[in-house]
Amino acid sequence: VSLNGCTLYFSKSDDVFKLNDIILSPSQVYTFSSKKNDHHADCVLDTKELLHDKKADTAILYDAYGRIIAICNNGIEK
Repeated sequence: VSLNGCTLYFSKSDDVFKLNDIILSPSQVYTFSSKKNDHHADCVLDTKELLHDKKADTAILYDAYGRIIAICNNGIEK
């Protein structure tokens, strides 16, 4: 699976990251982290934190055509 051209969006911070040169093999796990917590992540994004730890936050992965392909939240209700 190629993530080239995909966009990763975080609702609380309104951060947007374009993904390039990421190709996943079947059952491969690919990890993202922030500059603050770059513990052996495959990709360190230029932000303080990925998902807010005290307020509701959602990460949305869009394909190159703008369609949602994955959603993840931090489990905190609004």
